[in-house]
Amino acid sequence: MLTTGEVKTHWFLVELRNLANPALGAIASVLFTLWTVQDRASQWSMPSLLFLLGAGAMLVVWVWGYFTWLRPRYSELAQNQARAEGDLRHAQAALQAALDSLLMHLLKDRSLDNPSCRVSAYSVEHDRFVLLSRRSVNPSLERRGRQTYPLEKGVIGQAWERQSARSEFEVESREEWEMELVSSEGFNADEARALTMFSRSILAVRVDSATDDKLGMLVFESESKTSFTASSADTLRRRPLFSAVADLIAGWHEHFPRAKEWNQERDGGPVVHYLTEPAWKNPR
Repeated sequence: MLTTGEVKTHWFLVELRNLANPALGAIASVLFTLWTVQDRASQWSMPSLLFLLGAGAMLVVWVWGYFTWLRPRYSELAQNQARAEGDLRHAQAALQAALDSLLMHLLKDRSLDNPSCRVSAYSVEHDRFVLLSRRSVNPSLERRGRQTYPLEKGVIGQAWERQSARSEFEVESREEWEMELVSSEGFNADEARALTMFSRSILAVRVDSATDDKLGMLVFESESKTSFTASSADTLRRRPLFSAVADLIAGWHEHFPRAKEWNQERDGGPVVHYLTEPAWKNPR
């Protein structure tokens, strides 16, 4: 292990090398300028010629330094950046896999691992819910519809204000369901039509941090009208798996692939897709 003195010496040498080439360029420029201001009659004789020779020597040393230090260093930095980006992608993939797995176990824990139920995890980014993960034993229910949702609409909006919310729809057809969403849940017709699941019962529970920051949401949906009761939210919060999911979202919500993609899109810059999914699950 390096001592404090050795670390300081290494830092000094690195900084000295970083400054050497810019300094050499500046010295060469100054020497050449001094040579050009000499009398024409004396420019090619001593001692004026020493300025030109000195500038040339500095230029040679600068070129040598570039090929032996700067260019390899730039290449090393590029390689380090590529490795860091690769490590970041692996970390994000592991983070996503952890959340996906926990959500599936949570479905099983609540006896909702059937083809008519699903669970979705959201984080709150600025003024929107951003879909982080959606899990179900039925692949068709894992399809992503809208990537983001406003904070104030539907059951998820009610849960945002009240910590949790439950809704049941006493309807038999998709058409009736969409009409009720428009009339009582704040959706317009196009938004209701775009929803990927005919959810006749919904349970939404807010995810808070240990310091009571409001950071996300878990939403359970079922095609059955009787999947959730008035005590379902409190029962869910007491389950160890809920705490594990909540801690994961609370601690890492900004680093999930979908959250990073949304923030890039919001900022108006190029969007890098960090997560590869099949087209059926995530149509773009």
